[in-house]
Amino acid sequence: MPHRIREVLLVSNPYDAFTLEEDGHLTEQIFVEYKAHSLSSAPRVTHASTGEEAIKLLKARRFDLVLTMTQVADMDINSFGRRVKECEPGMPVVLLAMDRRELHGLQPHVPGGGIDGTFLWSGDAKILLAIIKTIEDRMNVDHDIALGNVRVIIMIEDSPRYYSAFLSLLYSELMNQSRSLYAEGINQLHRLMYMKSRPKILHAATYEDGWSFFINISATFWPSSAT
Repeated sequence: MPHRIREVLLVSNPYDAFTLEEDGHLTEQIFVEYKAHSLSSAPRVTHASTGEEAIKLLKARRFDLVLTMTQVADMDINSFGRRVKECEPGMPVVLLAMDRRELHGLQPHVPGGGIDGTFLWSGDAKILLAIIKTIEDRMNVDHDIALGNVRVIIMIEDSPRYYSAFLSLLYSELMNQSRSLYAEGINQLHRLMYMKSRPKILHAATYEDGWSFFINISATFWPSSAT
């Protein structure tokens, strides 16, 4: 698992930032989720109030993920996503909507822009863990399959409302199952190895995307059969 999300840039207006952090600082919420699942190296969250402030931070510091809310003060979501890609090619940009109404109004404008994924906030910090692990799995899946023969779960669902809930549950369940395999007296290194060998989850919004994932994975598992 060579790629890790260690620094997250959150772009939101002060109200949305307050809503996300009403149960505690966002970095602390993520740390609690990581600790609950025996995960190490919880990422740190840095907040930017505007798109321009976010671009300046991206030029000044290294980030691994940009998490943006729907209300960016000085530019529309797709323009912001494209600006991020121009500044940092390959940077994952994920949209987090606060409610279904907000999401419904934006969905038609997201495809073709600079947004790599769309999720729905449900008031549970587990979605933050799911977003981070979804991006990490996407970046690491080829390496982990080739090196460790790690298994993969492909989930096909086009509704942000449902896949946000499903991914939160799936990651929690997989990590709980991995933790249940720990033998008594096992050391910390072996615990980490168990967690890293869990199945990867790839989310596809369409059947065609899911089939493409399957073909690519099959070629990695059985390269001699690839056509």
